[in-house]
Amino acid sequence: MAVSRFAWCSVIGGICFMVSVSTAFSDERGISQWAWLGQDGRLAYQSTVQGDRIPDFSHAGYRGGGVALPNVPVVYTLQPADGDDTQRLQAAIDEVSLRPLDQAGFRGAILLKAGEFEITEQVNIRKSGIVLRGEGQGVDGTTLQVTGRSSSFWSRVIQVSGQGNITQAESTRTSVIDTYVPAGAHILTVADASSFVPGDQVIVEVRKNQQWVNDLGMDRLPQSASGNTVTQWDASNFVYKYERTVLQVQGNTLKLNAPLADAIDSLHGTVTVARFDAVGRIENIGIENLRAVATIDGDREEDGEHYRVMIWMGYVKNAWVRDVTSYHFGFGQVMLGKESTSITVQDCRSLDPAARIAGSRRYAFYLSGQLALVQRCFANESRHPFGYNAYAAGPNVFLDCQGQDTISDSGPHHRWATAGLLDNVRTPSGTIRVQNRMIMGGGHGWAGAYFVFWNSQAASLTLHSPIFAQNWAIGCIGTKRDPVYANPDTFRLYTVSDLVDENGQVHYHPEWGFDTQDNRNWDSPGQPVWPVSLYLQQLQDRLGSQAIQNISDHAYSFESELQ
Repeated sequence: MAVSRFAWCSVIGGICFMVSVSTAFSDERGISQWAWLGQDGRLAYQSTVQGDRIPDFSHAGYRGGGVALPNVPVVYTLQPADGDDTQRLQAAIDEVSLRPLDQAGFRGAILLKAGEFEITEQVNIRKSGIVLRGEGQGVDGTTLQVTGRSSSFWSRVIQVSGQGNITQAESTRTSVIDTYVPAGAHILTVADASSFVPGDQVIVEVRKNQQWVNDLGMDRLPQSASGNTVTQWDASNFVYKYERTVLQVQGNTLKLNAPLADAIDSLHGTVTVARFDAVGRIENIGIENLRAVATIDGDREEDGEHYRVMIWMGYVKNAWVRDVTSYHFGFGQVMLGKESTSITVQDCRSLDPAARIAGSRRYAFYLSGQLALVQRCFANESRHPFGYNAYAAGPNVFLDCQGQDTISDSGPHHRWATAGLLDNVRTPSGTIRVQNRMIMGGGHGWAGAYFVFWNSQAASLTLHSPIFAQNWAIGCIGTKRDPVYANPDTFRLYTVSDLVDENGQVHYHPEWGFDTQDNRNWDSPGQPVWPVSLYLQQLQDRLGSQAIQNISDHAYSFESELQ
């Protein structure tokens, strides 16, 4: 199966960078009313009446975005051998873990020579500064043949995670006293800023309250027609810990390096700022230039007991996955945990997943943390190729990615993920959507807020915004689709009449946006806009043209046979 695409050159700031674009896009491009190039060549933005605007996504990625991934010297070489290689590989990782960190924060790379390595159990990276590198992701390169069996629903081949906890310095904690801080803002007013200086690493902790749940109607989700349990939202689950750096302190005002991913409204919760220490979190980890194949023992449409996730990164910062191909994993290739940050995944392919077409299966690239960049990646036959987990604290970015034979949708999956960007994402047979998912998944509800679909293409797109939050679809190609409200057991679509009894009593919440498509913030539908990439332009505006060259030195093509 070949996927036809072409790459073209966009000149911004005097440099030419390559952007892969669907053949459905033409050179005739419009101008967005929400973000456009001003006379100075930089983006200008429109805000809502309350000041909410499209966030700056450019801080997503390794070391805060715009930083080239390093080429770490090899310190250990492992040759293929007969039999199970799991312990040999783990021993190599453990040995390199004992080496001292160099000035750049690395211990060195482990080179897996071309050939096949049999893996039967989970391999762990628990120390900073380690790179696992193969000699190619093709058939002649380095292959991890994953023959191990596991009954665990979340079995992982490579687990990257430190051991410890994020601890906030209570002596520095102070409350945000602004009545309202718009999404996309960088400035907060606090009760007492005397504990902070520029350069401090802080957590902006947002705790939603029950009033917020009630106003969204997430305390009144309808019950399933089949009698399956639907869980109403509990405000205590909605705690967001945005990691930021203080750039400036002026009186009791703090200026932060990266924007707020959600609006802060004093009516709907409390917000504090405190310095923090991520004790035991590891960084400077890379997985690169190899492929992994999960051995299956039956029909690819069945779950089996093969491994479900190729790479899971949890308590980790400043890491990457690049030039990796995976086959047959039941969940997907890369899953980034809640306490991951500043990670780049690029030039990867998640192919031929082996699992039933059902919930919690076939998510190729799935983000639960913050400040992640997934670029130039490909997935076939996934239900959700490019997804955001519940409570994901953005910004997070998918850039120049493609899904083939997509079964369902890409976008935020459930329970109020914040500030996600799908930029030049193409899924010709699938859907890109953000909506109130109602009782899907036992109570998914509103999936996301402050999401942007930019110059993306799908068979259909759904844009649905909560009453007091924004989502945008700008320059996208695909049929506008009303929000889908399905009973997950029968896949029968709900209509308003399903929730009105014989006496005319209404049993739905007025803020669900239940019965009509929300047309708010559809911008230039069917006609892509300038600039070609929102993320790349924001990156150049912040760091200059070299930052684009650092991460986009070549155009990726999917014009190879997927075998």
